[in-house]
Amino acid sequence: MFKPFVTQAARQNFFYFLLNLFYLVLFRIAFLFAYRSSIPENRTADLLQAFYIGCKFDMRLAALITFPLLILTLWPKFDLTKNYKVKKFFKIFSTILTVVIFLIYCVDFGFFSYVATRVNSSSTEVMENPMIALHMAWQTYPVIWMTFGLGLFAWFHYRLLSLLLAREVVLQYQYSKKVKITSTSLLLLFWIGAIYGKLAYFPLRWSEAYFSPDPFLSQFALNPVMNIIDTAKFAGKAYDKKQVEMNYELMAKYLGVSEMNKEKLSFIRKENQASKAENRPNLVIIVLESMAANKSSIFGNKLDPTPYLKKLKGESVFFSKFFTPTVSTARGIFATMTGIPDVSDSNQHSGSRNPFIVDQHTLMNELFDYERFYFLGGNANWGNIRGIFSYNVEDISIYEEGTLKSKRNDVWGISDLDLFTEANEVLKNRQNPHKPFVALIQSAGYHRPYTIPPNRGNFQELTFSAEQLENYSFKSNEELNSLRFQDYAFGQFMELAKAEKYYENTIFAIFGDHGLIATKSINVPKSMVDLRLITHHVPLLIHSPLLKPKQMDTVASQLDVFATLAKLSGVPHINKTLGRDLFSPELDKKRYAFTYSWNEEPHSIGLIDKDFYYYEGPSKQGLFRYDGENSADVDVSAENQSKYLEMKELCRAFYETAKYMLYHNPKIKE
Repeated sequence: MFKPFVTQAARQNFFYFLLNLFYLVLFRIAFLFAYRSSIPENRTADLLQAFYIGCKFDMRLAALITFPLLILTLWPKFDLTKNYKVKKFFKIFSTILTVVIFLIYCVDFGFFSYVATRVNSSSTEVMENPMIALHMAWQTYPVIWMTFGLGLFAWFHYRLLSLLLAREVVLQYQYSKKVKITSTSLLLLFWIGAIYGKLAYFPLRWSEAYFSPDPFLSQFALNPVMNIIDTAKFAGKAYDKKQVEMNYELMAKYLGVSEMNKEKLSFIRKENQASKAENRPNLVIIVLESMAANKSSIFGNKLDPTPYLKKLKGESVFFSKFFTPTVSTARGIFATMTGIPDVSDSNQHSGSRNPFIVDQHTLMNELFDYERFYFLGGNANWGNIRGIFSYNVEDISIYEEGTLKSKRNDVWGISDLDLFTEANEVLKNRQNPHKPFVALIQSAGYHRPYTIPPNRGNFQELTFSAEQLENYSFKSNEELNSLRFQDYAFGQFMELAKAEKYYENTIFAIFGDHGLIATKSINVPKSMVDLRLITHHVPLLIHSPLLKPKQMDTVASQLDVFATLAKLSGVPHINKTLGRDLFSPELDKKRYAFTYSWNEEPHSIGLIDKDFYYYEGPSKQGLFRYDGENSADVDVSAENQSKYLEMKELCRAFYETAKYMLYHNPKIKE
């Protein structure tokens, strides 16, 4: 007689999983049918992609629903095939759980028809007045028929569970220990796989649903229950509109808004409107991981960690006072792409991880006639950064681990050298070499474990004493050589680019995503270390055969990069966030860089001008000079009262406006 190679409990788990997956996929198909009028034309492949991604979310939810049965399976005392009370309890519990999920889908259908968005954790706001909500539901939906259908569904599910969990009377098997271990192992592997969602270093994340700029396709890919879970920690009011209104005129004037509209809180500036479409330059943004100014050769670091960057400085427009708003790679990429400092709370991690603010207007998308590229050695699911690019930039080509040819170097993906080499190959072999392109290349190798790959070209490692390393803000030779290798890889890319045709008409913006903390750095003013400005201070080089090399000592911010490049492109575009053109003489009278420390409680904010740093944090508040040997304890606000008040007011205006903009910077619909 044939004996099953897995236990009955394992089979029950698997069939229970399939039952729940069947329900969820059926709900997905019903959603598509109900809102079929929203399906974009000529996008069959994208629709199938959305369905595929959505089914993976459904598998995750089905696995989570199966979890209680899985736990009971692993606990022999509660064997559902033998313990009648446990089996009955589970059937009742499962029916209630399934009915709750069914109700969530009912709410989701209604919620989408009302606001064109899947239900999420903020949807509870409609229940602030439950009587009004109930009356609206009664007058809008067939509540009686829905209740009847819900009851019928509950009965049907309960009967199915009874069949699924029926006790085997005819055949009773005594499974060997080997079969039990195998069954349990296979069951756990399958369950973990369904939860993880993909064969990749990073698991399935909500940002994968936003693979297309089309709103319906992204909404269709979501699972409403998982969407509630993914958005739970981001619920709640994150800004104060009254504060934004109070500071509107100040911020609008600083940004150069000519058509002010306080009622709409509009910060729109229309740029290059009279420009002619002739020989547009290519734009390449290179974000170097942790490229702190104090660690670079440009700022007098005697260990010479970045010789190529130092060489390129003499061939570029060099900004000596360039600062990042925050100290975080994900926040830095978000700020670069959107022109908004990522002032998300620390418990929310970063803006790219927040599903509520995935819809962002970007200047990369405004470059309408450009090919768009994003290169990353790792996986774009890192920090959920994928959504910022794929949802907000039309027809962007994302090259990441898996689509790039090179093998993984370490946890951060392929090596920087391989990344830059492959990026150059893609850019020089474009299908239409006459069409301009914009590309963002993001290195990641300068991270622990500081792996130098076997494929290292002519790179040679150096060794310094512990005292030398400490004096110039390095903790180990491994760290120093990792930064040196990043510089080497970047240098190789630039030399390859210079040999290609596209170089002659390309503008490169090269900068660090953020700086790093250090207790000592003798090559920069002590005040920079004491005030922790070294964590924000990074070099910016704008390099191009189209521009004359020079040094600019005006204050510049990471927020300004895309605003500057978009202006240089000559493409008519709309800028509606906080970035400003760094070459605009009209804006030179007042230039500031805003800072935000998300990893302090309470969070600190700051504002930098060419001489002073206004700082407001958990332990102190004041005005400080950052260009000398004074310590961070020397508050000079008393003798510079007008400057102190001016920077304090603008700093708070920046902060309140940024919080608001995170939620009010949607893509401009054509």
